[in-house]
Amino acid sequence: MARLLTNKNHKVEVQLSADGTEFDSTTFVKELPAEEKLSIATDYSNDYKKHKFLDLNRPLLMQILRSDFKKDFYVDQIHRPRHYGKGSAPLFGNFLEPLTKTAWWVVPVAWLPVVVYHMGVALKNMNQLFACFLFCVGVFVWTLIEYGLHRFLFHFDDWLPESNIAFATHFLLHGCHHYLPMDKYRLVMPPTLFVILCAPFYKLVFALLPLYWAYAGFAGGLFGYVCYDECHFFLHHSKLPPFMRKLKKYHLEHHYKNYQLGFGVTSWFWDEVFGTYLGPDAPLSKMKYESGLEVLFQ
Repeated sequence: MARLLTNKNHKVEVQLSADGTEFDSTTFVKELPAEEKLSIATDYSNDYKKHKFLDLNRPLLMQILRSDFKKDFYVDQIHRPRHYGKGSAPLFGNFLEPLTKTAWWVVPVAWLPVVVYHMGVALKNMNQLFACFLFCVGVFVWTLIEYGLHRFLFHFDDWLPESNIAFATHFLLHGCHHYLPMDKYRLVMPPTLFVILCAPFYKLVFALLPLYWAYAGFAGGLFGYVCYDECHFFLHHSKLPPFMRKLKKYHLEHHYKNYQLGFGVTSWFWDEVFGTYLGPDAPLSKMKYESGLEVLFQ
């Protein structure tokens, strides 16, 4: 575990190991695997033969839409990590593919100017100290939104209907990230998807608060989002300072130990409040389908 958190040569891309070592990442574990294990790509053919789920050699979304998976099987398999190797697995396999990938730097470039604009309007038109207070309130409210979105929207696993369209929606929202957690181009939210998710919150803030209060509060909330997405990326792909290592471990355990706990990304505060803290003694997520054989007898 120490090597995962402190190794200066932390890999950004998962790759095939030099000696061809096999590593099954689809089994949840009490202790996080060492960093070199997260650098071993999944054997696509063996994984498909064993689990009868998705073939990483082919576009993934169409496989889900055309599948006859049952909900329990889909939910079980989509949360078991696979490592694609160098690059990103194909989602569409056509001209739409570039739209599914977002580099980490796109988020601050796209949204920090919006933060500055909204905060600038607030500072010019109201008490500046109070505007800063509302900005901080916005950041705090974001942490609750972050928790709520992750737990109830991104992980609406228990409420999924038996529908391939529902599975595909779940996959695009968050399932893909759990299926391929080390894909660095699918770790931050594409701006188009963020606009869709953000629009209701934007309208609500400006409907409930006086105009310039809303400018300051929204600026804080949006800044909180930028910090969240950047934090999420670097928890997966960077060597972090000592005070961030526990948070890195905490988030990676959400992927490799128990995906039904640990919904906070920038902190575990709301997990403690709502009883979903992923502690050292937390149980492993259950692995119901150890191979594709179970599917044949449903």
